[in-house]
Amino acid sequence: MPIFIEIALGLVFFYLLMSLTCTTFNELLANVLRLRAKVLYEELQRLLDDPSVRTRFWNNGLIRSLCRECDTVTGRQAPSYLSGETFAQALIQASSNGSQAEGGSDRISDTIEEGSLLKEAVTSLENAVVSQAQSLESAIANWFDTVMERTSGIYVRRMQWVSFGVALTIALATNANTFSVAQALWQDDALRAQVSQAAEQYVAAVPPLVEERLEESTLTELAAAVEAELETISEDLRPFPLGWTGIWDEDDGFGTKIGKVIVQVPGIVITALAMTLGAPFWFDLLQRFMHLRSAGRKPQSSATGT
Repeated sequence: MPIFIEIALGLVFFYLLMSLTCTTFNELLANVLRLRAKVLYEELQRLLDDPSVRTRFWNNGLIRSLCRECDTVTGRQAPSYLSGETFAQALIQASSNGSQAEGGSDRISDTIEEGSLLKEAVTSLENAVVSQAQSLESAIANWFDTVMERTSGIYVRRMQWVSFGVALTIALATNANTFSVAQALWQDDALRAQVSQAAEQYVAAVPPLVEERLEESTLTELAAAVEAELETISEDLRPFPLGWTGIWDEDDGFGTKIGKVIVQVPGIVITALAMTLGAPFWFDLLQRFMHLRSAGRKPQSSATGT
């Protein structure tokens, strides 16, 4: 296989591993800072511009039962996800101020303990049915889903900035210089072979990429998952020339050291930008390179006797 393809394959594998590191920290930040919940809360505050309706909405059992803190609902305590159906039912209850008709003795809410969140939630659902507002509920739900598409775009744009900040921090901390990695791959045949073999094993194993599956994990579970993920990634990154060791000599002055650091910045920024493209992008590209590499191999000759 041509050397430039092997170098490109090594860079793609390098970007994939660095992107996985970035994604892991992104999920940690998103969970700790409750970014999804904050964006959803801000959009709902904007939609519910009637103060009295807004207060009753957040106090509704359907909403409070989805929050982390039940006493008061703020950006950090708000739910990370809300379905259109739930929103519609809660909004109808908030707008009607609980004036729906009462049902008969067969209401299941009568069997639930007074003052419990479950009783409030079930009562809200029963009132929505009794009110004969199913068509209104459906219309509100569809409207909410449309608004949430815009909200998802807001979250993605915020996470892009967060992701770039995280990527740049990781790249600076590890001196992940694209030019240094490319130069090492160009000059070191053994490194190219080692990276190509590692990439081939990686694709064959098809490891699960870090996804947004950790949003509702506890902080302890999240920390353990992050630690395990980073330990695996660090092993795969070991062959690459990372770190600040050897960049400057002990007798270099402060100005000389700063100058040598500045020289590294362009390659580090390129690495950070590549990391923001995301692990799925680089994994898909790595698979394509592996297919190209396999297609370029000469078929093994086999001696057959008759």
